[in-house]
Amino acid sequence: MKIQNSKLTGFSLVELLVVIAIIAVLSISSIVGFGYLGDILKAREVTSLLGDTVKQGELKVLRGDIEKSVIKFLPDYVVIEEQFEGASLDLNLGNDTGCTDGHNINYSDGNLTQKDGEGVVMQVRSVTSGSECVEFKNSEEIEWNYQLTDGDQFSNTIRFVHFNLQRENLSNPISIVEGVGSRIEVEAPYGKKRIYDDTGLVDSVDIIVEDESQNSSDTLTFRTK
Repeated sequence: MKIQNSKLTGFSLVELLVVIAIIAVLSISSIVGFGYLGDILKAREVTSLLGDTVKQGELKVLRGDIEKSVIKFLPDYVVIEEQFEGASLDLNLGNDTGCTDGHNINYSDGNLTQKDGEGVVMQVRSVTSGSECVEFKNSEEIEWNYQLTDGDQFSNTIRFVHFNLQRENLSNPISIVEGVGSRIEVEAPYGKKRIYDDTGLVDSVDIIVEDESQNSSDTLTFRTK
């Protein structure tokens, strides 16, 4: 009986290099794809938070907790004015263009209280009628909350709220690229809503958020009805 020797064949060096190259390309593509997916999810999370902010304002008005909520959209955060029934002291947003790195607030005489997002008092100080620039953009806090009091008198509140809740850990922070300066006003009775942009009173406004690498963006549309 004749036994034939079988010849074992394997991959050549060139074939191995080609396989390794294909695996490397697929791996890099997967990593990049997952990176983009993370950016997309962050953009969607921000639009969801912005939408929830407006809904919370409407709910507070409908419940009678406040008389009016004004939400103003800035590139890195929102400013919310909540007006209470019986408020007699003056605390409001100013239009001082000299406040380039923050937002100006005006106040009358009283004790200005600042709290964090958990409601913990950060500071209380006596102020006389005037104004100051609040530089909130680079704050480590998620939220600053201001109110003026004097005995049993009180003002409305002004809240500065980040929408990048873990911004210090973000490689590509999300910012509003269109719709900056737009504001939504919700007031009693029955949660009536007005929307303003650079042109004045409008029926709807688009808030477009985008990460700084421009890998992803998302659009949130607010309408009066």
